[in-house]
Amino acid sequence: MEDLSEIEQLVLSVVEESPGRWKSRGVVNQVVYLHNGKGTSEKDVKDVVKGLIKEGYVELRGTKRLHGQDWEQFCYPSENGKKEVV
Repeated sequence: MEDLSEIEQLVLSVVEESPGRWKSRGVVNQVVYLHNGKGTSEKDVKDVVKGLIKEGYVELRGTKRLHGQDWEQFCYPSENGKKEVV
């Protein structure tokens, strides 16, 4: 398994602590908040989240809104066991 950066580990820990609680935007906001003061920009975190989704560490699952056709996608830890946060 490849080594994950501090921000990648933080993203994964946020997602694992509350699976399905956050949309990707919420994960970005939470990580920026937790990593505050260390020079981490919102764009950097957003890129990390997108990368982790693309690599299969985090997966998005949709739920349909009650009174509409839109799908909301929430972040969950990957079920395929590709990652492990220490």
